[in-house]
Amino acid sequence: NATGTCSNIQDGFTLGSGNHTLGFLFNANEATTANVKAKLEYKQLPPDITGEAKLYRVTALNDDASESTNLSVSKGKTLRLHGRNLTFDITDENQGVFLENESGLTRLSVYNRRGTNVVDSPVPSELAAGSYNVSIVTKPGNTYFTANIDSVVTVA
Repeated sequence: NATGTCSNIQDGFTLGSGNHTLGFLFNANEATTANVKAKLEYKQLPPDITGEAKLYRVTALNDDASESTNLSVSKGKTLRLHGRNLTFDITDENQGVFLENESGLTRLSVYNRRGTNVVDSPVPSELAAGSYNVSIVTKPGNTYFTANIDSVVTVA
């Protein structure tokens, strides 16, 4: 794993400069460590657009408000989306949380929580049973951003 900090967004990771280090998640002898460092290749990825929405995790809320990773849910169960830059304009029909399957796209219209990093919304009672992909669409400026996640929600 590579770790380190940069003084500004234009700086890149350079092994051995500042606090930039390479760590091993296994026990390596000195020869192996030297060999890996000598042959190490990496590339710097461009930074994300600062306002772009990202989804990190989807959970279902239990009755006691604890989170469950079991995404087989009944209608009315609350889904919690974790991410960043999740704020959206509820009055814009193009923004919000969407559930999609082969039957089409459903925009969720009821929210218990709409924060920058966490959004809670119950599964609509009129939603047909099936498996759904989850996405969120935001528009922090002039551009719409869509954040997707690999998690699949199964509605019973």
